[in-house]
Amino acid sequence: MPVKINIDGIEVTVKDTDDPVIARKAATRFIKKQRGDYSALGESFQGIRRGFENIPHGITELVAMGYDAVMKTDLTSGVDKFFQKYKTPRPISRIGQTTEFLTQFGVPPILLPKLSEKIF
Repeated sequence: MPVKINIDGIEVTVKDTDDPVIARKAATRFIKKQRGDYSALGESFQGIRRGFENIPHGITELVAMGYDAVMKTDLTSGVDKFFQKYKTPRPISRIGQTTEFLTQFGVPPILLPKLSEKIF
């Protein structure tokens, strides 16, 4: 069911979710995108933060999918809802999205050899 959110006198209808917290984040992002109200530096930091948040989200979701396949449950949707509720909103600009991608997929391969040297 769509959720109507009022931000600064602008009413936005969010169709993707029933959760008011997620709907408010989506509406705020939509209004910022329409107004052009974001900076490249702020978007870069937001991309780094979201990239670091995506690492545990991906690992947890992978484990939940394996558990769902074996036990025939629906744990994955609960894990996804949890992370969507507490995650930083997705960056609007290309620089923020690129920073998010590089952080999510570039940091683990760099840190993995360093951690394995300390363990072994």
